[in-house]
Amino acid sequence: MADSRFIATYRLQLTPDFGFDDAVAVLPYLRSLGISHVYCSPYLQAAAGSNHGYDVIDHDIANRELGGEEALARFHAALRDNDLGQVIDIVPNHMSIADPGNHRWWDVLAKGRSSDSARFFDIDWDALGGRVVLAVLADPYGDVLDRNEITIDSEHGEVRYFDHRFPLAPGSLDGAGSVHEVLERQHYRLAHWRTAQHTLNYRRFFDVNTLIGVRVEDDDVFDAVHRRALQWVADGVAQGVRVDHPDGVRDPAGYLRRLREAAPDAWIVIEKILEPGEALPPEWPVDGTTGYDAMQRITALFVDPRREVALTRAYATFIGHSDDYPSYAQTVDESKQLVLRRVLAADVARLVDMSLRVIATDTRLRDFGRDDLRDAFEAVLRAMPVYRTYVTPGSLSAEDAKVIASTIDHGRRLLPHVDGRVLDWLGQVMRMDTTDPAEIEIAARLQQLTGPAMAKGVEDTTFYRYSRLVALNEVGSDPSHFGSTVAAFHAETALAVQQHPMSMVSTTTHDTKRSEDVRARIALLSEMPQTWTELALRWKARHADRWPDGLRDLDLEYLVYQTLVGAHPLPVERLHTYLDKAMREAKRATSWLDPDDRFERAAHAFVDTLDIDETFQAELAELSARLSPAAGIASLSQLALKLTLPGVPDIYQGSELFTDSLVDPDNRRAVDYQLRRDLLQRAVDRADPPPLDDGAKLWLTARLLDVRRKYTDSLLGPHATYEPLAVTGQDADATVAFGRGCDIVVVAPIRPLRIVSGGWHDTVVDLPAGTWRNVLDPTAGDLRGRLELASLANTYHLAVLVRTSA
Repeated sequence: MADSRFIATYRLQLTPDFGFDDAVAVLPYLRSLGISHVYCSPYLQAAAGSNHGYDVIDHDIANRELGGEEALARFHAALRDNDLGQVIDIVPNHMSIADPGNHRWWDVLAKGRSSDSARFFDIDWDALGGRVVLAVLADPYGDVLDRNEITIDSEHGEVRYFDHRFPLAPGSLDGAGSVHEVLERQHYRLAHWRTAQHTLNYRRFFDVNTLIGVRVEDDDVFDAVHRRALQWVADGVAQGVRVDHPDGVRDPAGYLRRLREAAPDAWIVIEKILEPGEALPPEWPVDGTTGYDAMQRITALFVDPRREVALTRAYATFIGHSDDYPSYAQTVDESKQLVLRRVLAADVARLVDMSLRVIATDTRLRDFGRDDLRDAFEAVLRAMPVYRTYVTPGSLSAEDAKVIASTIDHGRRLLPHVDGRVLDWLGQVMRMDTTDPAEIEIAARLQQLTGPAMAKGVEDTTFYRYSRLVALNEVGSDPSHFGSTVAAFHAETALAVQQHPMSMVSTTTHDTKRSEDVRARIALLSEMPQTWTELALRWKARHADRWPDGLRDLDLEYLVYQTLVGAHPLPVERLHTYLDKAMREAKRATSWLDPDDRFERAAHAFVDTLDIDETFQAELAELSARLSPAAGIASLSQLALKLTLPGVPDIYQGSELFTDSLVDPDNRRAVDYQLRRDLLQRAVDRADPPPLDDGAKLWLTARLLDVRRKYTDSLLGPHATYEPLAVTGQDADATVAFGRGCDIVVVAPIRPLRIVSGGWHDTVVDLPAGTWRNVLDPTAGDLRGRLELASLANTYHLAVLVRTSA
């Protein structure tokens, strides 16, 4: 396992506009900031134009659009010269098939299941006549064929459809008299893009047709996928590995054991979404997750749980359902049902087809048909409370047994018309309580589908439909849990340090719905429910005539208002881009599959009217001005927590300054590193905290990273304990205080709006024995016994104390 030299990671999003050489130019700044390891997005060869790198097409070469092998060598050399380590991001679950540069896929299309690369991809060769369905046509196949839009390039041995290219099978032109006849001889079938909604015979990444599942459980495939990455680890070029979407592979535990054996000393973290109360399987040989669980704990701390009733009433009143508005659980269930029938229907159908073949020989079950099985699978996928189980033949953990039992019981309640015998059989299959290879295959496939059902149903649908307080609508969070008490935070953190003390701690990532600072500002609304309710309802009333009859979406409108509060001042162009994603992900009046031009025009017109509504803009600016001091304190407070809680903190590119980023692609905008270099130089030259609007976040980042480097043993070493500290006084519930190891005490405000407006009164923190000094305040003297929080006004109401003597 990894040692304690991981001070902090810094995430860089590499793109064709920000490649290896651009990253080299940033490294001296990151070293000066105090970063220990650079953590890049995937940089093996990806599909042309990729802005994220997760659509890999070749695991053997560095991405040419980032500069290729020579530029990568310069980047690796610059890391060494700047005494920086590296965490590499690997993608074991899938590859892109959108680019002909994927030579393995090209060979499979040319030769079918006889290709040497056929074992590489997760294809059901026994379905659909042994041909791979490629749902790429803009219109039904016959219409495209009649318009002569598919052509045969015999010179290059290719099929052409506009920008798409596909290989011709050897000998398939011999004696053919038409384009259709040639196409029928191929190992693939070109189909209308909507065909993917109900007919596909390969595993995808979620619902992305161009990302095909990889059979990394095969030893040769594992070796091919990981060859370069593991060589970098072995050579000391990389010290850490971030594993993308391990829930997608067939056997995550087996995969991670193999990875650990190949990289025994690497810091390995996995992108695993844990539901509240869920833990990583203890036998997994990893250092932790990529930090969504820590982000959920931090965010929840800044949402006042006492205000749940008031903000729930505000939301229900706004959307016009004062008494019977849908609960979060109802919204999740409706969203899952929607994606299972419209987005993931082909994946469910594949399980149904496999099951029909199995039950045909079972006298108890053979009379059940396709509809019975589809309903049973739908019930299970809707009822599953976590992303997936991890059952393998002969291995069923107590936790997985519990999850399966509750899922089957919940499924019965969701769809009481489903015959209990079908669900009983499905529960048996899910437990792999069988020796039938076909049933084991069904169970494995189902485990690979529950994650996409959860992700598409919750993260990519519910989070855009349920807008009670969108600061809580974040990856890894459960918005039905409204905030957290300090006691609950302490308990969860203590458990985390016991289980995975070297886990990553994140507050912003490339996948978060909004930046940490936007989230912190929206969370402040939980401190002012009455003011927010009055303002939101006034906006609702004033804008009633801004929508055409029958098109107004109040949930979307409520989301827009919160977004404007969180990211103020937000340029209208960026809001329009965000609006496109928000309303299509919600899948109510429009969607990516079935866009409704009339509704979308109305929604964009509504946003334009907000932009020119002087009264609205004045009220929004007034609210923003009221929130800004507290929002700055909230951001700095959660930053202090991230940099001192158990684990390895990650800083997402650019977020060392206050950022107003929303969901991708907004969070992948270019970062002004020259500004940050200048501010860092000024920060180095001053010991006292700067004003909030003058690089305060970067100053605090640099100061606390220096603390992390000097007090590594207390924060990451074997003595890195976590001890809650007692807080007393009128505003005791407005702060969190804890000790780390023997030498660190942290005190951070969690109700900044209250504190900024009213102060700390008589609130104090009882300190451990010894003499302490606040590293954020060079003018303060030593402390013993207790800390009066009223003394922290000049340090953002924060204290990070180091022991000066026993």
